Amino acid sequence: MYVPFGNEMVDSEEIKLKIEELTPFKCIADLSFATKREDVIALHLKIEEEDLKDILEEEGYDLDDDQVEGEDLVEEFLQLSDEIGIDIENILEEIKYTMFRTYSYNYDAGNKEVKAIFLMAHKDLGIKKLNDVLGRLLKQV
Repeated sequence: MYVPFGNEMVDSEEIKLKIEELTPFKCIADLSFATKREDVIALHLKIEEEDLKDILEEEGYDLDDDQVEGEDLVEEFLQLSDEIGIDIENILEEIKYTMFRTYSYNYDAGNKEVKAIFLMAHKDLGIKKLNDVLGRLLKQV
């Protein structure tokens, strides 16, 4: 889906491919139509538990030593997923006058993955409206 960003047109498919190529996130669905706005790109993302564990181990956590477990580990997964979402901003910096929002909302123990919503819009939209869109999408997924 092509979305207007100021004087440019941005393809949500290109954004999805960049995110999948340069981060551990995988796209579950393009939710841009579900936003009911023509000026927002929305992607439903997931990141595997194993990818998160690898990153935590690189940062010095010894997951075998029970340093972090249970609910604390889930919190670490969600927080790390949000941090990786912030890194997407650096990956997509060539698109000018853009604001981003990534929100990790669920750890699925059965599938061993964290689910997140990624939003991207022109700065003219405003953060308040972008957060409203996020709230509506969270009710749908």
